[in-house]
Amino acid sequence: MIFHHILSIVGNGFVLYRGINGTELMATLLGTEITNPILQLRWFLRSAGVSAQCPTTAMTVDFCFLIVFTLMRICIGSVLLYSYLRHPSPDWIARFASVVIYGLGWVFWYSIVCYAIKKYGRKFNFFHIHYQKAGDLNNSGNTTGR
Repeated sequence: MIFHHILSIVGNGFVLYRGINGTELMATLLGTEITNPILQLRWFLRSAGVSAQCPTTAMTVDFCFLIVFTLMRICIGSVLLYSYLRHPSPDWIARFASVVIYGLGWVFWYSIVCYAIKKYGRKFNFFHIHYQKAGDLNNSGNTTGR
């Protein structure tokens, strides 16, 4: 998480120094920080003890965060990155920076999805049927190992 903030600070400073790519940086900041209110709400609910008292509220906030993060950073971010990389005017530094921050979004998204599966997967038996079928395939009666 600290890498995200360091990257944002360096990016802001670099854009100010160069005097170009300000619009792209503002669009990136909007896409990366739009989930921040939901993330802060999640933290406040947990620190106030509301998450323990009302797990449905905590679960709703978690899923809202996952949905907004996926829509903004993965779906809309993919379209914006594609159109940005296709445009002829950005130089290689701006292209590289946009790919790095986009890749960081995918890393965050993967960790969020793993967290959601770990926390809620057993609760809702999301993967129970899949594992049960895979277990049936692996136990097909062939004990020779061939």
